[in-house]
Amino acid sequence: MKKILCVMLLCATMIGFSSCSKDDDAGFDYPMDTLYGTWEGTGIYYNGSWIDPTSSWIYSDLQFSITFYSNGKYYGEGFFGTGGGTYKASGNTITTYVDGKKYLTYKIKSLTSIKAEITMYDDTGDSLDLRVTKK
Repeated sequence: MKKILCVMLLCATMIGFSSCSKDDDAGFDYPMDTLYGTWEGTGIYYNGSWIDPTSSWIYSDLQFSITFYSNGKYYGEGFFGTGGGTYKASGNTITTYVDGKKYLTYKIKSLTSIKAEITMYDDTGDSLDLRVTKK
Protein backbone atom coordinates (compact mmCIF):
# COMPACT_ATOMS: atom_id res chain seq x y z
CA MET A 1 0.00 0.00 0.00
CA LYS A 2 2.84 2.40 0.82
CA LYS A 3 4.44 1.66 -2.57
CA ILE A 4 1.20 2.51 -4.37
CA LEU A 5 0.87 5.79 -2.47
CA CYS A 6 4.49 6.67 -3.21
CA VAL A 7 4.05 5.91 -6.91
CA MET A 8 0.85 7.99 -7.04
CA LEU A 9 2.57 10.90 -5.28
CA LEU A 10 5.54 10.67 -7.64
CA CYS A 11 3.23 10.65 -10.69
CA ALA A 12 1.26 13.63 -9.39
CA THR A 13 4.51 15.53 -8.81
CA MET A 14 5.77 14.74 -12.31
CA ILE A 15 2.47 15.81 -13.89
CA GLY A 16 2.60 19.07 -11.92
CA PHE A 17 6.11 19.87 -13.15
CA SER A 18 5.40 18.90 -16.75
CA SER A 19 2.31 21.12 -16.90
CA CYS A 20 4.32 24.28 -16.25
CA SER A 21 4.61 26.31 -19.42
CA LYS A 22 7.70 28.02 -20.79
CA ASP A 23 5.88 31.32 -20.29
CA ASP A 24 5.72 30.70 -16.54
CA ASP A 25 9.46 30.04 -16.49
CA ALA A 26 10.20 33.32 -18.31
CA GLY A 27 8.83 35.38 -15.42
CA PHE A 28 6.91 37.93 -17.51
CA ASP A 29 5.48 40.64 -15.25
CA TYR A 30 2.07 40.49 -16.95
CA PRO A 31 -0.34 37.69 -17.89
CA MET A 32 0.85 36.28 -21.22
CA ASP A 33 -2.72 36.32 -22.58
CA THR A 34 -2.58 40.10 -22.33
CA LEU A 35 0.26 40.16 -24.85
CA TYR A 36 -1.23 37.85 -27.49
CA GLY A 37 -2.95 39.50 -30.44
CA THR A 38 -2.39 42.39 -32.83
CA TRP A 39 -1.25 45.74 -31.51
CA GLU A 40 -1.62 48.85 -33.67
CA GLY A 41 0.56 51.91 -33.20
CA THR A 42 -1.43 54.91 -31.96
CA GLY A 43 1.38 57.14 -30.80
CA ILE A 44 5.02 57.97 -31.50
CA TYR A 45 6.75 60.45 -29.20
CA TYR A 46 8.82 62.78 -31.36
CA ASN A 47 10.37 66.19 -30.63
CA GLY A 48 8.47 66.63 -27.37
CA SER A 49 4.99 65.69 -28.56
CA TRP A 50 2.90 62.66 -29.48
CA ILE A 51 2.08 61.91 -33.11
CA ASP A 52 -0.85 59.59 -33.84
CA PRO A 53 -0.06 57.78 -37.11
CA THR A 54 -3.73 56.77 -37.45
CA SER A 55 -5.09 60.32 -37.17
CA SER A 56 -4.33 61.67 -40.63
CA TRP A 57 -3.06 60.65 -44.05
CA ILE A 58 -0.11 62.97 -43.35
CA TYR A 59 1.26 60.39 -40.88
CA SER A 60 0.20 57.27 -42.78
CA ASP A 61 3.85 56.38 -43.55
CA LEU A 62 4.38 56.02 -39.77
CA GLN A 63 1.67 53.39 -39.27
CA PHE A 64 2.78 50.09 -37.74
CA SER A 65 1.45 46.98 -36.04
CA ILE A 66 2.78 43.85 -34.40
CA THR A 67 1.08 40.55 -33.64
CA PHE A 68 2.30 38.29 -30.82
CA TYR A 69 1.31 34.62 -31.00
CA SER A 70 1.16 32.17 -28.10
CA ASN A 71 3.72 29.90 -29.80
CA GLY A 72 6.54 32.46 -29.31
CA LYS A 73 6.36 33.92 -32.82
CA TYR A 74 5.49 37.43 -33.93
CA TYR A 75 4.74 39.31 -37.14
CA GLY A 76 5.14 43.04 -37.61
CA GLU A 77 4.39 45.39 -40.45
CA GLY A 78 4.66 49.04 -41.29
CA PHE A 79 7.10 51.78 -40.37
CA PHE A 80 9.52 49.56 -38.40
CA GLY A 81 9.66 46.82 -41.01
CA THR A 82 7.54 43.98 -42.29
CA GLY A 83 8.27 40.40 -41.37
CA GLY A 84 8.35 38.01 -38.51
CA GLY A 85 10.44 36.06 -36.09
CA THR A 86 10.37 34.91 -32.50
CA TYR A 87 10.14 36.72 -29.18
CA LYS A 88 10.85 36.23 -25.49
CA ALA A 89 8.95 38.02 -22.74
CA SER A 90 10.65 38.37 -19.36
CA GLY A 91 10.13 40.87 -16.56
CA ASN A 92 8.85 44.02 -18.22
CA THR A 93 10.73 43.40 -21.47
CA ILE A 94 9.86 41.78 -24.80
CA THR A 95 12.83 40.95 -27.03
CA THR A 96 12.23 40.12 -30.69
CA TYR A 97 14.50 38.03 -32.90
CA VAL A 98 14.80 37.60 -36.66
CA ASP A 99 16.65 34.49 -37.82
CA GLY A 100 17.93 34.02 -34.26
CA LYS A 101 19.48 37.51 -34.04
CA LYS A 102 18.12 40.17 -31.69
CA TYR A 103 16.04 42.70 -33.62
CA LEU A 104 14.12 45.10 -31.33
CA THR A 105 13.54 45.23 -27.59
CA TYR A 106 10.41 46.68 -25.99
CA LYS A 107 10.38 47.86 -22.38
CA ILE A 108 6.83 48.03 -21.07
CA LYS A 109 5.87 51.15 -19.13
CA SER A 110 2.20 50.14 -18.83
CA LEU A 111 0.12 47.30 -20.23
CA THR A 112 -3.58 46.51 -20.04
CA SER A 113 -5.64 44.12 -22.13
CA ILE A 114 -6.24 46.85 -24.74
CA LYS A 115 -3.53 49.55 -24.40
CA ALA A 116 0.18 49.77 -23.76
CA GLU A 117 2.90 52.37 -23.55
CA ILE A 118 6.37 51.10 -24.33
CA THR A 119 9.89 52.19 -25.14
CA MET A 120 11.40 50.49 -28.17
CA TYR A 121 15.19 49.98 -28.38
CA ASP A 122 17.22 48.97 -31.41
CA ASP A 123 20.61 47.25 -31.36
CA THR A 124 22.46 50.59 -31.16
CA GLY A 125 20.64 51.59 -27.97
CA ASP A 126 18.53 54.29 -29.65
CA SER A 127 15.01 54.41 -28.25
CA LEU A 128 11.55 55.64 -29.15
CA ASP A 129 8.46 55.89 -26.94
CA LEU A 130 5.33 54.31 -28.44
CA ARG A 131 1.66 53.86 -27.65
CA VAL A 132 -0.22 50.85 -29.00
CA THR A 133 -3.81 49.66 -28.89
CA LYS A 134 -4.97 46.07 -29.35
CA LYS A 135 -7.16 45.56 -32.42
